[in-house]
Amino acid sequence: MHSERKKTGQTSPGRIPRAFCLLAFLLFLLLAAGCGESACEHQFTEKREEEQYLLVPASCGTPAVYYRSCRFCGCSAEGIENDAIFLLYGFTGDHRPGEWTVVREADDLHCGLKESFCTVCGLSVTEEIPVPHSYRLEILTPPDKTAYRAGETPDPAGLRVRLVCGDCGFSIEPATEELCFSVSRLHAGTPSFSVSYSDGQKTYESEAIAVSVTRAAPSVPSWTEYQTVFCRDCPVNYYPHASAEGLPVELPVRDSAGTVFPADQALPAGVYEVTGSIAETDDWEAWEQKSVLEVVHRLDYRSSRPHVYSLPHFPRETFTEAWELCLDCEHVETVYVFLDGWIGVSASDLVLSIPYEVTDLVSVTLNGTEIPGVTAVSDPDLPGTTLLRTDGEALKAFPNGPCMLRVEGRARTQDNFWYGDEPVYCLEAYLLLAHE
Repeated sequence: MHSERKKTGQTSPGRIPRAFCLLAFLLFLLLAAGCGESACEHQFTEKREEEQYLLVPASCGTPAVYYRSCRFCGCSAEGIENDAIFLLYGFTGDHRPGEWTVVREADDLHCGLKESFCTVCGLSVTEEIPVPHSYRLEILTPPDKTAYRAGETPDPAGLRVRLVCGDCGFSIEPATEELCFSVSRLHAGTPSFSVSYSDGQKTYESEAIAVSVTRAAPSVPSWTEYQTVFCRDCPVNYYPHASAEGLPVELPVRDSAGTVFPADQALPAGVYEVTGSIAETDDWEAWEQKSVLEVVHRLDYRSSRPHVYSLPHFPRETFTEAWELCLDCEHVETVYVFLDGWIGVSASDLVLSIPYEVTDLVSVTLNGTEIPGVTAVSDPDLPGTTLLRTDGEALKAFPNGPCMLRVEGRARTQDNFWYGDEPVYCLEAYLLLAHE
């Protein structure tokens, strides 16, 4: 029997040939080698909520964070330095409140509030208690005012509203101060606005309230129709550069010949026309206002020495001459005779302190008009200095505004070396009169 089975090559039922087992084993090794971690081209696209991929566990209100896993070998993205591959995936956790405690009961107009503590983390958890009605907001009487100008806010005077429950018919009127308007500032052409009421949880809005809104005239504060200023880097700074509504004011400056000067330029002495204007917009009407601006240069008589000429050099009456610089803009003027004293001007009196001994006062004029009643006295506190004073009423006849003060006479210094023998001198200075 044994020799016959061997001869025929037959196998007994239920036994697997050795060659087949060897082939299967080799195939397994090949598959294992192909899917080994070192040879796998990872693609971290899988989202698996499993412990082995967990990075940060979920807590109350904080999501759990997981690493993505490879779709081929299932390995985690943990430790992968490439940001494009190092991906996280989260699952949200929630608080688990315990027994609730009512902090504030809900009423017919305001929602309530209840509080509990999470049984997991112990943090406080609050929820609103809704108003026990399903309201709609109705207009009982519209506001008294329905015609507006742009920039105004809705006026609630006369407005009455009520909340009506759609389930039980209950109604109640909220206070006007608890209402909100759909707009805070009206624009020209706005056809309507509405009002709303919030109970703290829900907001109820009324139907539209028809209104008419037209353009408004801008308000420009502190505009001066006539202004006299001593020169500055930018005299136009005396005028407002914007309206009360924030609209920019254009301020071109023109001289008598029509030449336009930039607004930031220091102006030569003279009279100018300043035109303030605001262009028309959707909400605002056009605005224009003109003003006369007179610029007067202020000179420094305290820091220079004049060139001194003696009388024999000139056949006519001469004055000592000095070049002076404007204090504000370095404008150069030719003035006469150095003044190292001070000038005081009140509404009706003039006092000049001149650092010379005045021996002969010829004239004192203001804009070419003689000032009466001027006296010259020696200053008892400063030897060699003369005080020129008016009688207290002399300046009342002169109008407000800039004027040229001119003093002519003869004078000499204390040691008499600077001017020679009693030279003729002249002083010119700008003053600005402002009667009370």
